[in-house]
Amino acid sequence: MAPHRDAARADRPCPVQFSRTIHLDSARVRFGRQYPQVGFDAFSVRLDAAGRSVGYSADLGCAGELRKLCARPLDVLVTELAHFHPERLVDALRGRNVKHLVVTHMARQAREQLPAVRVCLRRLRSIRVRFAADGDVIKI
Repeated sequence: MAPHRDAARADRPCPVQFSRTIHLDSARVRFGRQYPQVGFDAFSVRLDAAGRSVGYSADLGCAGELRKLCARPLDVLVTELAHFHPERLVDALRGRNVKHLVVTHMARQAREQLPAVRVCLRRLRSIRVRFAADGDVIKI
C-alpha cells in the first residue's frame, strides 16, 4: 500500500514533544518503593508532521495540564475526561487554538450524563467536539 500523500516524509524532521503528567504521582508515592520496576508515569504527546499537529493526553491529573500541550495551535487534541469535570476542560481550552477535540476515556458519571457533557462542551464554540468510538477515523 502506498503511503498517504500527506504523510510525513522520512527525510523531513517530525518533531515529537513528550510532557509528563501528574496523574500517577500519588501512585508513585504510595507504591513506588514496593514496585520499583514500575515507572508510574503518564505522558502527553504532541506530534507535528506534514503541516498538521496532533496532541494526545493520556491520564491527566487536572485539565490545566492541557495548557502546555495547547500552547501552540493544534489541528486535533485527543484527551480524556475521566479524572476531572467537563467544566475544567472548558476552562483549560478556552482561548486555545484547537480545531478538533476528540474526547475519550470518560468517567462513568460523564458517560451517564453525556447530554449534559455535550451541552457543557458546546461552550467551546470554535472547537469541533466529538466523542471517540472504536474504529473512528478523523480526517484533518
